[in-house]
Amino acid sequence: MHRLLALLEEANAVLHPFTLDVRDNTLVYNGTAYAPYHPRAPDPYALAWLSSFKAIIGLLGGARDLTAHQKSYLRRSICGGMGSFADFALDEKHWGVAAIEANRRLDEIRSSFFAVLDDIKS
Repeated sequence: MHRLLALLEEANAVLHPFTLDVRDNTLVYNGTAYAPYHPRAPDPYALAWLSSFKAIIGLLGGARDLTAHQKSYLRRSICGGMGSFADFALDEKHWGVAAIEANRRLDEIRSSFFAVLDDIKS
């Protein structure tokens, strides 16, 4: 269960930069200081997945195991087909190099997630 939650946290860390709503005259922390940043709107799908993952982490944070229903839900919503997290990718034309790297990392997280979910007993 710990590995599952860690993967969800990792996915959130990858998605977070794409969920920022940056307006004119906004300073954004760049790792060492707050600096001006170009205005941009958040990616609505990245924001939706970040919110979903936060909710899942909150709900499962104290659990030791998954019920069969929980495991089925996670398999459908994250590992499923159209509309699932498996179908999600950041728009590389819009976000550029940052999206290419984030999509690569999210693919790795998804692969790990599939394996971890299969290993969890319900």
